[in-house]
Amino acid sequence: ELLGAESGSPFGAADLIADLDAYNIFWILSINEEFIAGTGGIAAGIEAYFNSLGSSADPAAQRTHNFADVRLYDADYTREAYRAAMYYQYYFDTYQLMGSLINVIEMVEVTEGLRNYTETLGVKIPTQGLIPPCTEHHILAAVYAFADYLYESRIAPAPDDGDITIDYTNETIKVSAANAFRVSATIEAAPDDDDGEPDEVTVTGLTEVAVTAKTDESEGGTIELNISDSDSITEFIGKTLYARRLPYGGYLGESAAVPIAIPARPTPPENGAIEIAAMTHLSAALTLPNGIEYSIDDGKTWREASSLSELTPETTYVITARYKATADAFRSDAAAVCEFTTPKAPQVYNPPYDPYIPPAQSSATPVGDKNEPLRGEVSKEVIASFTHSTANGTATITISDSETKRIIDSAATTAVFDLSGARGVDSAVLPMDTVRSFAAAGVGVTLKTENGDLALDAAAISTAALDTAARVGGAAESDTDADGGVALTIKTTAGESGSVRLTLQLRAGDNEVTAFGGGHARVSIPFTLPDGVSPARVVPYRDDGGTLTLVRGGYNAEAGRVELRLEHFSEYIIKINDVRYAVSGGWHDDSLDYAAQRGLLDEFMQNGVIDAGQGITREAFIATYMKAAGIEPLTAFNAAQFTDVDSNSPSAAYIRTARELGIVSGVGDGKFDPSLPAVRAHFFQVMYNTLRLGLTPVPNTDTGAGSAVFSDADTLPNWVRPAVDELVRLGFLLGDEGSLSADEHFTIGTMCAAVKRLCE
Repeated sequence: ELLGAESGSPFGAADLIADLDAYNIFWILSINEEFIAGTGGIAAGIEAYFNSLGSSADPAAQRTHNFADVRLYDADYTREAYRAAMYYQYYFDTYQLMGSLINVIEMVEVTEGLRNYTETLGVKIPTQGLIPPCTEHHILAAVYAFADYLYESRIAPAPDDGDITIDYTNETIKVSAANAFRVSATIEAAPDDDDGEPDEVTVTGLTEVAVTAKTDESEGGTIELNISDSDSITEFIGKTLYARRLPYGGYLGESAAVPIAIPARPTPPENGAIEIAAMTHLSAALTLPNGIEYSIDDGKTWREASSLSELTPETTYVITARYKATADAFRSDAAAVCEFTTPKAPQVYNPPYDPYIPPAQSSATPVGDKNEPLRGEVSKEVIASFTHSTANGTATITISDSETKRIIDSAATTAVFDLSGARGVDSAVLPMDTVRSFAAAGVGVTLKTENGDLALDAAAISTAALDTAARVGGAAESDTDADGGVALTIKTTAGESGSVRLTLQLRAGDNEVTAFGGGHARVSIPFTLPDGVSPARVVPYRDDGGTLTLVRGGYNAEAGRVELRLEHFSEYIIKINDVRYAVSGGWHDDSLDYAAQRGLLDEFMQNGVIDAGQGITREAFIATYMKAAGIEPLTAFNAAQFTDVDSNSPSAAYIRTARELGIVSGVGDGKFDPSLPAVRAHFFQVMYNTLRLGLTPVPNTDTGAGSAVFSDADTLPNWVRPAVDELVRLGFLLGDEGSLSADEHFTIGTMCAAVKRLCE
């Protein structure tokens, strides 16, 4: 407290260090031959001394080290040995430094405080009031105090924050490369009381835990400790280690021990932390919390991906999981959090397979001449000139007889009434006489408004306008009320979650017409596709009081519009679906998403996963196509059901409707063979039938080619060859000595591509 203090002492640290420097310089000069010989000056000695301090790791400690090595060179490194050596040298020899020590004693006011301090050094002072300066006792006390200062100055400082860090990821300890450290573990004794827990023993000697400090200055200036002959502190997690600095620089003694509390591992994840979002016989999709890794092989391999593949069918797997290490926490122990069993592998039709492709039979409802080449409709739109008046969102159109005649004489297929520039108009009334003239001439009508376009072909117009043909829901009614004109309405309303509600209406006078007697309407409305949303997710439905039924249509990305093909009018809604699923196996493209978003693959999905390589039967293909095309099952039939179709099957009504319409004809003998694997030849025939029936628009194309352009044309079954010839001629099938592969099996992936092609 009184010697070498930075403040509060008349002989502070600066004075003491100056005296140490003076002695050390004197000692250097006293053994310097050039100085003794008079050939070297004192300045050179001083310079050499301070240069040596500049290269030291700890200059202050080096001063003490130099002095003690010279004056106390044969003293053991203990406090008692230092006191004894200093006593011997300075008590009997007041030549060295004695002047400074005497000055200390003379300048310090002798009080009871000095008496007490002196007695703590083991020096007995006579019990008298004031002690005369420079007595033997005072000198002895000063000598002991200086010996203690030297001793304590040579103990290495304890480790500071930042000298020792824990690497939680690798489970190691790293220390500063500047100094050497020793690390020891806590010592636990056997229980010596009744609580059954080990009692921690006070560590005095610090039993070392086989620590070898390895220094590599070239690698970031850090060293990693070897604990228990490994680079790991795993066995000490949750316990306490102790570290103390080893002697370095001018220090001779180890520092005091500093405890290092090694945190315990976090609590393992709870059961259910990982869930199975979807699963097939070969794969599983997982729901993973943040910061978790998992294993399905008892910890041999740890994974972070949200999907598992290459699983085995009908196998039970146990998932163990643990929290990963972070910058300030170890990884947790592992715990079982989930168990699942993969399903049985689905039946897949794989080669080698001798496909049974049955001969086609005549349709129960013949439609036209199957041998007559198909001709695409040549469309010619003519813009009508007219005037109109507007009230309550309805435009009443006036068109002259001469303009009506001009449109008809121009061989138009469609008369276009453009009201897209009229704000707020969502309905138009056309003169009945004009509409009847168009219908008789085979001219359809297109109404353009700001809400979208509504086009009715000639057959649909005829349903409403021809004599004795005004209908309500398709049933004949008197046309006496139809003279008021034909009203077309197209109205859109924004719905929830980006959806759009669509109201379509056709009225003949006071009669609402909902069915078109074989005709159809085409609707096109503007639709803004949100960023990042696939066009396949835009799906149109008919809304029957909350019951949604898929209708034919979708989003045209090039036009930025939703386009529908309808056979009758109702309320409709265009929704943005978000069907989530995973895909495994087989071939697929965006047509699979097209089908999935429309609910066409629900029956094929297992735990949220679609196996694109799964084989498809004939009944599955036909039912899926008809749903996508918006062809609903009929309620009245001329044709009987196929004898081998189960009337309770979900596909039964679709198959019978397909037979009634002429989409399929069966395998002969009144049978359909619904469970037979579908092959490409079946698709070729169905595609041709949909073109012939007008269910798919016929292109106005004639390539002049036939099935012979394919290298395997000679393997085509005879019953499908006419269909393939027509499809090639119309440009639906392109070949350049490619392969038709008519006997290739349909999978979910190829079925989706075929259905999308048929419904576009």
